[in-house]
Amino acid sequence: MALFLGIMFKLHGKFKINDSIRFRTYQGKIVEMTSRCIVIEDDKGELIFIPYDELARDIIIKNHPAENILSYNFLLRTPPTKAADERILIFF
Repeated sequence: MALFLGIMFKLHGKFKINDSIRFRTYQGKIVEMTSRCIVIEDDKGELIFIPYDELARDIIIKNHPAENILSYNFLLRTPPTKAADERILIFF
């Protein structure tokens, strides 16, 4: 049964490698989709193997890609000889 569900899960095409998902109490990035289970890696680097028959019984939440974006703010300082209005502030 798991093999059939695995084929259907892959053909459905809603999930792919590197997608971030939540399933029950598990959350992580899909790192592998085998014939019998999906493998996700959590924030601690632990691998979680979830059989397709378990996935078929419950809700799977695909996290929005924006939730995976890291942002950094930093200030670029120029030499003191430059005027204050010539300084550049860069945001990412």
